[in-house]
Amino acid sequence: MVILHICAVENKMSNGATVAALNHINEEAKSDGAHIMACHVKDEPLPWEDAVEVVAYADLGNVFTKVDLVVFHEIYYSAFFQLAKNLRKEKIPYVVVAHGGLTAGAQSQRRVPKMMVNMGWAKQFIRGARAIHFLSQREYETSVSWNPHYLISPNGVHLPRETKHYEKEIKHLHLIYIGRINLFYKGLDVLCQACGLIADEMRKQHIDLCIYGPREGADYDSLQRLITDNQIEDIVGVQDGVFDQQKIQAMLAADAFIQPSRSEGQPMGILDAMAIGLPVVVTPGTTFDELVNERQCGWVTKSEPEAIAKTILQIYEERSDLADKSIRARTCVSDLFQWENVAKQTIEKYKDLLEK
Repeated sequence: MVILHICAVENKMSNGATVAALNHINEEAKSDGAHIMACHVKDEPLPWEDAVEVVAYADLGNVFTKVDLVVFHEIYYSAFFQLAKNLRKEKIPYVVVAHGGLTAGAQSQRRVPKMMVNMGWAKQFIRGARAIHFLSQREYETSVSWNPHYLISPNGVHLPRETKHYEKEIKHLHLIYIGRINLFYKGLDVLCQACGLIADEMRKQHIDLCIYGPREGADYDSLQRLITDNQIEDIVGVQDGVFDQQKIQAMLAADAFIQPSRSEGQPMGILDAMAIGLPVVVTPGTTFDELVNERQCGWVTKSEPEAIAKTILQIYEERSDLADKSIRARTCVSDLFQWENVAKQTIEKYKDLLEK
């Protein structure tokens, strides 16, 4: 089986969709379940595995007849619409990995221009797919239904050697967020407002929060203003994005990972935290709420200031449970989200799709 992946992601490891798309492609290539080709429509260099056959955008027309399935990563790139039109004409099946782009929350952002693109090209792009690849059941349930055919296969993670360990007595509570600085999608605005509501309690109980993310874009400046406006500069800090070993060390130094997202496909940051054994605080918008409840590896809250504030204080009161939740978080990832297994599972689902 020959699978051609097409993407237009930014070459930024702080972008969850970039990391997810690269890992899906590279891990499928390493699995030996199919021959994997990849094309970046902007022809940007990306860290491909040696097993990936990289195709230049200008050469795609010569490649299409050699593939069994084309997989598009994300939706709103004009080049995708024309490529998909050509595939439909040649009767070559394709799949769209939405990466959260079809959720109600995502569709509500930049609504007017997005409606225009939807009517002109995007709906036809989605409807013409053999199936939509969702990363979780929750992403499917909260997405617009422009195509009745779908499959569900998650993101994955590499299980690190390092594991979080807790002191017998936890006197201070250090919370952490690592990811893009996006106020709406990641819920960082309500997180800051929540800390403002309980600032005195956080100071009294020695609870603090550190937000790690690239220092770029308008949302970064807005985040700094939110922290100042809520008078929480002493308990909420912002650091530049961390990656690889620095990211691991930042998580090992924390007690819990918090991400109160409004809308996601399946965020990589939460998987990374759970893989190292860090309990997580999640909202339904992260798509992890049911799993966290089922596996008892963290806390579930709403993406609202009052609810998050209450949950932060609850974590402090229940801090003796952190060690057990830590073990369950890492076990959950080991059972369900290791890339080797996810890649094989995804290829098998693609094969089943073509056979049907």
